[in-house]
Amino acid sequence: MISKTCQACGGQAQHILPDYMFRYGNRVEGMAGENRILGSNGKPLLDFSDGPSICVKKNAKDIGTEHNIAHECDAQIKRELDASPVKGAITAKQGITLAATAAKDARPGCESEIDAAMKKLSDKLGEDTLLRGTQPPAKPGTPAGDLFNAPKTKF
Repeated sequence: MISKTCQACGGQAQHILPDYMFRYGNRVEGMAGENRILGSNGKPLLDFSDGPSICVKKNAKDIGTEHNIAHECDAQIKRELDASPVKGAITAKQGITLAATAAKDARPGCESEIDAAMKKLSDKLGEDTLLRGTQPPAKPGTPAGDLFNAPKTKF
């Protein structure tokens, strides 16, 4: 698992595409395999441990660090929600594009590895698959909350 590799060199694993995009519950539930967003096959789109990751150093709140730069996609994802046809969701293509850019900014020597991991993920998900775009879980009764609590994840 990449987290042990990252710890060995003084860093920590950071999902390239934020894990919150693949779950409708909180982080603890998602790590336990609970409340994961399901694909049309009824299985989770992505498990917590399967999310493509990079090794980053320092804390996300420390401006200018690798970890902080990797999180730049969070604000960009939030901005994309304004134009989304489903409030609280964006397409896999949008999320992958934004997250890959932030990851490459955080780890400029790893562009080819990041691109390969994102291509593999895009091929698995499909470009139009909807992912959660809000950091707090989408509430039941909202368009995203209703969408992610059901196996339908495509337009």
